[in-house]
Amino acid sequence: MRTLLLSLLLLCALNPIHAQAASTDEPFTLLSEGKISFKKASQITGLVGATGQIKLADQVQIVGDLFSSSDILAASGALIQGDTFTNVDLSETLQSINISPILGNSVDNGPLEDILLDKSGQTTLDPGNFGDVKLKKDSILTLTAGTYFFDNLKLAKGAKVIADTSQGDVLVNLIQKLKTAKQSEITHEGDSDFIISVDGKINIGKDNNIVADIVGLDKIKIGNFSSVKGHYYSSSNITVGKGVTVETPEAESTQVVIPEPATVLLLTASLPLLRYHRRRA
Repeated sequence: MRTLLLSLLLLCALNPIHAQAASTDEPFTLLSEGKISFKKASQITGLVGATGQIKLADQVQIVGDLFSSSDILAASGALIQGDTFTNVDLSETLQSINISPILGNSVDNGPLEDILLDKSGQTTLDPGNFGDVKLKKDSILTLTAGTYFFDNLKLAKGAKVIADTSQGDVLVNLIQKLKTAKQSEITHEGDSDFIISVDGKINIGKDNNIVADIVGLDKIKIGNFSSVKGHYYSSSNITVGKGVTVETPEAESTQVVIPEPATVLLLTASLPLLRYHRRRA
């Protein structure tokens, strides 16, 4: 009998991290039991934690603190508006994430229905056990409140999964993989939680819009220029692509402001004057 997965789940419920002199009660935006790599010009708002190395490429912008059990490597053009902590023990935080086996789809249940949406098709699916769920170009799948088990979930270009969370939580458990093509969307409408748990790899395509909490037991890859909002946990590595924006639902839409060269020059020119007045005070 195949088993899966993860009953989460909200990373909001994480215990505080006690990192050297620092601690936080905030939820993590990204948390990995491996490495986290940020490609060029990605923007992240919120806390980031990893047991492995955290690597920031040029023009990466972080608004929040970074915690690593290993080290943090930032390119000279990366900008961090927050504190960085290395050699941090994250074991207590990771143990607070409830990842317990849930009986998922089983061969004892007999053949499971596959769901295939044709191009530009639309349908609403009630909770239950299903096989592969595939959405062709520009199709829309709506999920109602409850718990789902899929073998795989695959979205073609422009396809959408919309969880109706107005009547309660929507929990999606994937036995194998989550894969989306470019310009796909996975989002929800309502105030309750939308949580996706995946036993295999998670591959979010280019220019996607994702609004959900995601828990993975394998690698998470977020494609270039995608926008994601939620809490992401991986027991493996997380790769954030070029030009990606990541934030939590709680985060204010805060943007990193890089001063214009003329402003930098003006501020630099005023430093001797400030020192002069400080000496006279």
